[in-house]
Amino acid sequence: MYKDTTYYTVEELIAQKNIHAPWYERAWYFVYYPVYRFFYWVIWDNIKPSNLKHWYQRARYGYSYRDCWSIDWYLADIIPKMINQLKENLHGVPSDIAAKWAKEDKNDDDMKMAMYDWETILNRIANAFELEYEILDHTLFDCRNKTEEKRMKKLMEDKDTFEGCRIMTTKEKKARNEGWTLFRKYFYSLWD
Repeated sequence: MYKDTTYYTVEELIAQKNIHAPWYERAWYFVYYPVYRFFYWVIWDNIKPSNLKHWYQRARYGYSYRDCWSIDWYLADIIPKMINQLKENLHGVPSDIAAKWAKEDKNDDDMKMAMYDWETILNRIANAFELEYEILDHTLFDCRNKTEEKRMKKLMEDKDTFEGCRIMTTKEKKARNEGWTLFRKYFYSLWD
């Protein structure tokens, strides 16, 4: 009868199938799949009708149905970019930061210090959202206690599955919390 075989990876299954496939079938797959992937992912994926709907909704409403599928991911990706652009075009600072550095003689150094403080705050907010994006991307893990951290370290020993992954440090947790606090505090000041 038939022998049951277990394959632990897709590569093993394909390698076994290719051993028994005739040469012309292996050649067909060698040529067909790369060409198919190129035309599908590079050309068709950019011009298909659902993209037109996506682009139209983005232009008209500022977001699309695709963005609503994972709002957290979308915002964690877009907010740091927007804050970095805000920093490049920075012309002013929030009133509480300006008041901290305001003096009666109003020299340029005071304004530079206020701008520096505001840029530092913006960097911390952007950093918090970049950390959130890494968490959503499953490249950074926020372990709640030592037991969970030990379990994750044991899982991360499998370098193939967890390649490029790491556990969030205490410093990163503090920076993330500080960024969220600053985001809430200066939410109404994120304009120029």
